[in-house]
Amino acid sequence: MSVERGSAIQDWLLWLVMNFMGYTGWCCSCTIPIVLITDRSDESTEFIAGVLGLIGLAVATGFAQWMVIRWRIRQAGGWVLATPLGGIIAFLTLIALSNANKVIDDSAGILAGTLFGISLGLTQWLVLRGKVRNAAWWVLANATIWPVSIFVGAGVTTAINTDPIIVASAATLVGILTTVALAESIRGVVLLWLVYRPTDVGKKPNEIVSSAQ
Repeated sequence: MSVERGSAIQDWLLWLVMNFMGYTGWCCSCTIPIVLITDRSDESTEFIAGVLGLIGLAVATGFAQWMVIRWRIRQAGGWVLATPLGGIIAFLTLIALSNANKVIDDSAGILAGTLFGISLGLTQWLVLRGKVRNAAWWVLANATIWPVSIFVGAGVTTAINTDPIIVASAATLVGILTTVALAESIRGVVLLWLVYRPTDVGKKPNEIVSSAQ
């Protein structure tokens, strides 16, 4: 195994670990308190809680991912802001479309995943452009990865929920975990493929970082 290939595998594993820590930290610090204090009979309060939860998730995962890529991409601090920004744009766009069409069907999850992927891909692309070769692939990858992952996660939820012993909320949780694990695993592969094809031909990622400092 070459040094570069070994480094890429190590970075991918670190990407998975940091994402796990980001999602776990968000769950403990944001989700649980919000669930406890939210008045579910009040739709406006529930909506605000959902927005705050989304922002908290994006900030936590954005920071966790930045902890990995900052060693391979120069001036990558914008990733921490690009991640929540992409999530918020996707959320507001989905709300606007839902209000305009007044239609929510089985394809809503796929639509949400596509919008989220495009929005997140675009905002994070702003950080990647000029630093990695073919950075535009990141947008296309996210626009594909997230809806596919949501589709798989929804299928897992449906399959588990057919068992009357399993509580519906537990099945949903498993589906969400499946979605996130699949999406971040593939995103990590794509991102590192881009990172290890740097703009400065002939230089390895760590050399690019060093030359920028």
